[in-house]
Amino acid sequence: MSISFHLLPSFLCKLLLWSGLVGYTLLLQGQEVQKTDTLPEVTVKEFFWFSDGLTKVDVDKIEIKKEGQLQNLAQTLAENSTFYIKEYGAGGVGSASYQGHNASQIQVNWNGFSLNSPMHGQSDLSLINLMTTDKILVQNGIESLASGAGGIGGQLSLQQKVWFPAYKFTKVHLSSSISSFQNFHSTAQYSWSHDSIYTQTSISHQQAQNNYPYLWEDQKLRLQNGETSQTYFQQDFAKRYKKYHTFKGHLVAYQSKRNIPSLAGVQDTFNLNNQLDQGIRASVHYDLYKNNGHLSINTAYIDETIRYNEDESRFYSFKNRITFEKEAYKDLNIHFQTFNEYNFAQTSNYIFNPKRTQWAVQGQVNYEYYDFLYVEGILHQEWLSDLKWLPILPKLQVKLGVDYPMNLTYQLGKNYHYPTFNDLYWNEGGNLNLVPEYGWSQELAFSHSFLTKNKRFHINNNVAAYHGKIHNWIQWTPQLTGLWSAQNLKQVNKSGLEWFFSIQGPKYISINGTYAFTKAINKKVIDPLDNSFNKQLIYVPKHTAHLTGKISFQEKYTFILRQHFTSRRYISSDHSHFLKGYALTDLAFTMVVNIKRQRFLLHLEANNIFNQNYETIAQRPMPRMNWAIRLHHTWSKSKR
Repeated sequence: MSISFHLLPSFLCKLLLWSGLVGYTLLLQGQEVQKTDTLPEVTVKEFFWFSDGLTKVDVDKIEIKKEGQLQNLAQTLAENSTFYIKEYGAGGVGSASYQGHNASQIQVNWNGFSLNSPMHGQSDLSLINLMTTDKILVQNGIESLASGAGGIGGQLSLQQKVWFPAYKFTKVHLSSSISSFQNFHSTAQYSWSHDSIYTQTSISHQQAQNNYPYLWEDQKLRLQNGETSQTYFQQDFAKRYKKYHTFKGHLVAYQSKRNIPSLAGVQDTFNLNNQLDQGIRASVHYDLYKNNGHLSINTAYIDETIRYNEDESRFYSFKNRITFEKEAYKDLNIHFQTFNEYNFAQTSNYIFNPKRTQWAVQGQVNYEYYDFLYVEGILHQEWLSDLKWLPILPKLQVKLGVDYPMNLTYQLGKNYHYPTFNDLYWNEGGNLNLVPEYGWSQELAFSHSFLTKNKRFHINNNVAAYHGKIHNWIQWTPQLTGLWSAQNLKQVNKSGLEWFFSIQGPKYISINGTYAFTKAINKKVIDPLDNSFNKQLIYVPKHTAHLTGKISFQEKYTFILRQHFTSRRYISSDHSHFLKGYALTDLAFTMVVNIKRQRFLLHLEANNIFNQNYETIAQRPMPRMNWAIRLHHTWSKSKR
């Protein structure tokens, strides 16, 4: 197994040429463009965006300001990573594709527990509010093994920090925004903390008409039945006892109501399709830090319901996880974890109401030699009640130059993704003979940070190349009976390159960019008439790029320019139909005023300023040119 690195020099030349021309992509004929109503507001805290090469994208190093958190997870990923986000229009379901993988192969973790539905395997990114999130880790399929199997396509880990200051600290944050298409969004958050107690209460409400205009086959039409409404509540509490013991609790309740618009070009005034999502997520955590060791005991309960028109489905999960890590000898650390889950689903679409019990054990060893060499090894084993065979999963990582301006990381690992309840038990099409998708993958990443000769610009470059094979890829296909059924059909070869860079200049000038080249090819067909052999998977763009430039004055005023590009995506396996590529341009202006304990922020933005048409999913048009105005107020007080 080897990576085709002999192709990198010529490819990098093409990449540099392409990056020089990215500003002219709007002149290309047939390009379609746009951006969603709300954009994440981020400021760079450190120049090192990415740790461990490119295997881990640590958004904690890109401070997600509380005054900018009116966006959901889907919109944040679109701005700050190489994820390709698919949306059913503004306010619709949001899903992600990463390195050629689909949404069900990507795990979404909240405080250490998966939010993916055991029924369809996905987590709707539009339902994940970032109002309380402090840290997002974006990990590929190798790196995600540290949290457990299943994330063969990667993992998004949402984490929240608990702060125990030496003095009493109180903060109140209020946000409100108004944007195009009668979109209103308001949040309120109250935090209080001391040396041993932390509490935070957050609430958010958003509603929108989403009656935006779009062009379809030279017709000027307007989206119908696109109304959405979402309410989100979260309560957090933490208690520290004698500096060694920490107890934490999190409770989330949400409800989302959204109508389902007709397909593009269809003006159906009688369309009443709608979807209701509601759920509860609760977790309790205990941590003990003593004698260079850390013991963590965690429990979670997740209960979610989806009602599409009158068809209702529900699942609930009980999850437990115990982890222990300790410095065994000098810089040698050992890590052990075990967890179990119980998942239960209820729907009239299954032949019976299924349940799944899952157990896992994992051992991990890592060693660091004088901040120069880092080696990590993992062995992971799982058992599932409704699947007979699951392999032992290994992972190896070697990194040279851990804390040096230049470092090199190599990773090799195996992961798998088990069939969902829909794949196995759907009334018409479920297949009880399915086996898990599995595959090996490897990655080589290079990171380099330096100052220019005149010491005016700090430049950080991160480049990673990856290669892997996925076996038993599950796909729903039509059968001779006319019904669609889940089958282990494909072997997919994936390879690609990711490039991240940042330039920090004088007088608050900064430029940040990402580029991804993704090749995901089907290398196996069962039916000789299947024309998907040796072709790119559907909805996987070969090229995506994002560029953000900022200029600040007097630490009060900031001008922002964002440019995004996505290449064509095929929507038929034989490549006979595709969605055109698109390039989006956004402008924003931010003004900050500090008055004693109060901070006011005004944010103005214009999205898709060239009024382009585009789709991320076929026949689901996205908004054209739109605008937003946000006002944020933060009051804080500390008392010793």
